[in-house]
Amino acid sequence: MHSIYTSENKNLLCLELPGLHAGDVEIGVQDRELTVRTSPSWEAEGRQVLSELPRTEGILRFKLDRNIDPESIEAVLGDGILLLTLHKRTLHRKRSEERRVGKE
Repeated sequence: MHSIYTSENKNLLCLELPGLHAGDVEIGVQDRELTVRTSPSWEAEGRQVLSELPRTEGILRFKLDRNIDPESIEAVLGDGILLLTLHKRTLHRKRSEERRVGKE
């Protein structure tokens, strides 16, 4: 599931990714398309008898409005929730080359 919130300066995209860690998520932007790739790394001991969490890789895609600055996207993953901050373009916004997933 996902939710999108908007304000004057940014949009927030909230994705539920239960059981995933920062290293399991890759975020990219190309041609105004935001891509979130998930690749779960499971480290459990013993024989599994039940799992409600998906063990497959996944790809989520979102088309970005022209007013979103793709170079300033911020991502934080904590408690199974990925929060992406999509800043709207301004004339004075500093551009960064990397978009990493951080931990809270």
